[in-house]
Amino acid sequence: MPVTPPFYFSDGVAEYGVVVSIHNRADILERTLSSLLATTLGAWELALVLDACTDGSLAVAQRVLRARTPPCGGENLRRAVVFEVEGRAGHRALFETAADNLGMRMLEPTLAYVLVQPDVVFEERGWNLWLAAALTSDVFAVSARCVVRMDKPKGQRYLSRNQWCAGNRRRPRKAVPEESQFMALVAHHAPRGPLLLRASAMRALGFFDEGCHHLGGDDMELEWLALSRFGWRSAHVYADVHQLAKAHQNKGGGNGAGGGAPPNTWWRREGVLVDAHAGRKNRTRRHCPPHAFASAADDGGAQSWPLTEERMRPYRIAGDPRRAVREACNRSVATRSRSDKQATQAVGSELRP
Repeated sequence: MPVTPPFYFSDGVAEYGVVVSIHNRADILERTLSSLLATTLGAWELALVLDACTDGSLAVAQRVLRARTPPCGGENLRRAVVFEVEGRAGHRALFETAADNLGMRMLEPTLAYVLVQPDVVFEERGWNLWLAAALTSDVFAVSARCVVRMDKPKGQRYLSRNQWCAGNRRRPRKAVPEESQFMALVAHHAPRGPLLLRASAMRALGFFDEGCHHLGGDDMELEWLALSRFGWRSAHVYADVHQLAKAHQNKGGGNGAGGGAPPNTWWRREGVLVDAHAGRKNRTRRHCPPHAFASAADDGGAQSWPLTEERMRPYRIAGDPRRAVREACNRSVATRSRSDKQATQAVGSELRP
C-alpha cells in the first residue's frame, strides 16, 4: 500500500482536512477534482485514497494536482497526500468506510474533516465556508446534500435545497431564496456528499465503525452515536454543489445512478466485499450489537434517536459566508503578493555583484 511523495504547496496548519476516496474514477476525476481544487477556500489539506484502482485514476489525480490553479490566485492548500491501495489481482478494495478513515487519519485539521465523493462537482468558491458557518456547540456534522428525518415515510424523509439528496440535479445559488441560504435544516441523519465533520468530535468518536459498518450505514451509525452519547446534532446548509449524472457509486438505480452503477465501481465488487465483510462481522459478532436505529429507519420510526421537534427547528448560520469568501480571497492575494515580492528580492540579491 504505497504512499506517493506528498505534494507540498504552502506552510502552516490547516483548518480543513478534505478526504476523497476513489475507486476507478479516471473518467470523471479530472473534472470533479479540478473543481474541488479551484473552489475550496481557507487553509486546507487534502488526502486522496486511490482504492484498488486499475484504470489510471492515480495518474489523473497526480496530473490534476500538478496543473492546479489556486482559487483567488493565492495558495491556500497546505499539502496533498496520495495513498494508493494496490489494485492487483488478489488485492481487495478497502471500500468507502475504511478508505475515509484512512484519509482522515493522515490529516491533522484544526477545525473539520470534509468527506467528498469523487462524483461531486463544486460550482462556487468557498462552498466549505458555508458548511463551516453551520457548526455550533452541538452541531458537529453538516451536509451540503440534505438531512434525513427517520420518523417520516420514505418519500418525505429528505430535507434539501440542493435537489439531489436522492438525485443529481443542480440548483444554482441564484435559484435559492436568500433567506433560505442562511438557514440550516436539522434532522436525524446528514449523509456524505460533501459532509463536514468537526475534527475534535470525530477524534472523540473514534472515526467510522469499519468493523460493523463496512459496506454502508457508517455515517448514520456515527451520527446516531454522537446524538445518543453527546447530544451532537446533524444539519444541512445549501452550497452550490451537485453530483454528475449517472456517475454515483451506489447499488443499481439509487441516488441518481440512472439505472445502475457505472462500470468498475465499488459495487461491481460487491460479492467479494460482502463475503469478506460477513467473515469479519461473524468473527466479531459480540462487538456488533444490533442498532435500533436501523429497524426504526426501515419502518418509518425514530424511537432510538433522542431528537425532539424542538431540537429539529431550523437555525440561522453564523455570520455571512459571502464576506468570509471575500476575506479568504483577499488573504490569498496578499499571500501571493508577499511571495512574489520575496522571490523578486531573492533573485535581485543573487544578481547583485
